Amino acid sequence: MDTRIAPAPLNHEPALDGLRGIAILAVLAFHLGWVGSGFLGVDLFFVLSGFLITRLLLSRMAANGGGVGLTSFWVGRLRRLLPAALVTIVAVAALALGGVFSSPVLRADLGAALGYVANWRLVLSGDDYADQFGPASPVRHFWSLAVEEQFYLLFPLLLGGLALIARRRGADLGRLVLGTAAILSVLSAVLLWRLYDPAAISRAYYGTDARMFGPLIGVCLAVVTARRSGTRRAWRPAELAVFVAAVVVALVVIAPWTVTAAVYYHGGAALFALAAAGVIGVTLVRPMVPLAWRPLCWVGTISYGLYLYHWPIFAVLSPARTGWSDPWLATVRLAVTFAAAAASAVWLELPIRQGRLPRRLAPVALAGGVAVAVLAVVVVPVPAPVVDLTPIDLTAAPPPPPPAAAAANAPSTGTATTLDELASRRANAPLGPVAFSVDVAAGGPTAVGHEPVGIDGEPEPGPAAPLRIMIVGDSVGNNIGQGLEEWSAGRTDVVAWNRSTVACGFELDAEIVDGPPSDRECHEWFDRFGQFVDEFEPHVVLVLVGRGDQARRIVPGTDGPKRVGDPEFDDLMGSTYDRVLATLERPGTTVIISTFPCIDEALFNFEPGPDGRQRNETNAAFNDFLRGLGRPVIDLDRRLCPGGRFTTAIEGFDNGRPDGLHLSPEAAVSLAPWVVSELRRIR
Repeated sequence: MDTRIAPAPLNHEPALDGLRGIAILAVLAFHLGWVGSGFLGVDLFFVLSGFLITRLLLSRMAANGGGVGLTSFWVGRLRRLLPAALVTIVAVAALALGGVFSSPVLRADLGAALGYVANWRLVLSGDDYADQFGPASPVRHFWSLAVEEQFYLLFPLLLGGLALIARRRGADLGRLVLGTAAILSVLSAVLLWRLYDPAAISRAYYGTDARMFGPLIGVCLAVVTARRSGTRRAWRPAELAVFVAAVVVALVVIAPWTVTAAVYYHGGAALFALAAAGVIGVTLVRPMVPLAWRPLCWVGTISYGLYLYHWPIFAVLSPARTGWSDPWLATVRLAVTFAAAAASAVWLELPIRQGRLPRRLAPVALAGGVAVAVLAVVVVPVPAPVVDLTPIDLTAAPPPPPPAAAAANAPSTGTATTLDELASRRANAPLGPVAFSVDVAAGGPTAVGHEPVGIDGEPEPGPAAPLRIMIVGDSVGNNIGQGLEEWSAGRTDVVAWNRSTVACGFELDAEIVDGPPSDRECHEWFDRFGQFVDEFEPHVVLVLVGRGDQARRIVPGTDGPKRVGDPEFDDLMGSTYDRVLATLERPGTTVIISTFPCIDEALFNFEPGPDGRQRNETNAAFNDFLRGLGRPVIDLDRRLCPGGRFTTAIEGFDNGRPDGLHLSPEAAVSLAPWVVSELRRIR
């Protein structure tokens, strides 16, 4: 029995180029901050890739007597994809050598991109909290290329194995491929659901196994359309109306989706992939003139270059480097990206794909390109981390009081003081009543139990007890707390204990819309507040929390997400802060709140704020909220952002906020005297 699938010929379909164009335009709009759900363009690429590659493989099998032709297929994929990728990697490495890009993890990122394992690097690194600050990796977008390349590597092996089984058992290869792909796609979609952790989405979002349902749904579509190609005919008015209505409804549904939205992981991504497959299938039997629009099709034909080059170009043409803002900045970014992609298509990709290079030269050129890329990756410098985001040990004991202060505050125990020591005091030093005893073994008379008195005969107060400061906050509070601890080490007038952690706010229950919720460590940290105060008995608790509590939230009993400044948001956060501050208060302890400092919008507006405001507008609204709590406040925002403007110059250090948010260790130490003076003034 002939188990080969005889696929209907898949001629060049302009509408599929149009779909590619829509997919890449969605991604570009997403990275420009125009469309929050534009990341779904990558999902559309996954389905398209699975469909087109499967149709290609089935055609090759039909032509080769059932053989997949693995070597020629993989070589063809390398010729199609590797040259432009190598150019991107080498260019980014060169820019890093020139100082344009600087990151402790860039070399590892480039290596993962070169090996097409960028997605697993993101998974294994956990998409670290520190990676959220400073410019995003210029090769971060290689994660989706890695997923596709891994599909190109594994699926032909699976297809060849299924073909072998079909031949030996006389089974229908089409049904075998369709059934296997359908089962695996369901398992992958379930895995995406099960692996979804709102506090750490990297495993679900980047994992090949959890994202393979997209290409596999494309495989199913390829098998179905290969067996039953359908008859091409024009739209009937009723059909067109239903189709357009369905697309509009789908767009309305997916418009609010974000990368962290639970609905995306809980079936939404799989439904989108099915809908994308449906649109692809419809284009094969119903002419779609809008999708075949020539400019859109041209965008689709250069979509690979657009995807490769846009992210590093956007990173180079940052607002901080150019001093520009939208719409001019977006216009320049897009113009340069399209020019680079078009040039790459004409002078690099097409000549190689069409075999214009001499046969003997092509392998040498490929090997040379790989060697240059490897060398470029190896020589990329690895700078030290720009800020210290070391988490605290929640179980650590509080610091002991300074030795000198402990001795000064200890009650009199009758410890002897020799006459020589008394004689060495300055002439006008106050001297209280002194009782003498004679101890021959000790070498003579000894003064016991003296108590200093002033010139008026009253007891003179001893040295003041050291000011005990406890800092509770997020990663910026952690910077300030570490600076206070280092500055106060060895002093007798101040002792500081840093109890700030990273990536945590105070509101831990209301659902966060624009990011992951507080994880278990935040709850553990919060639950220890009372213990911290009881153990350390601070005179002052400095509270410094910002970004975690500024995110939009779903407030129970209200409609839609709320942002800072909305009455519902402020009421919720006000109740939370009243509860937290009451937990920190004790008799003799003053709780003081710090405003949150402004950030470098030029750096953080690589993707604009999701609440519709500039980041510092949200920050200013949050500081207004903090001032309205009726508690004492120190104005760190005014100190670090004179005139309301971000600056990296902090207390004499030119690069005191190197990532646009946190303080460098040196700047944090130099800021400590001002912080202490403010706390003393208020207390």
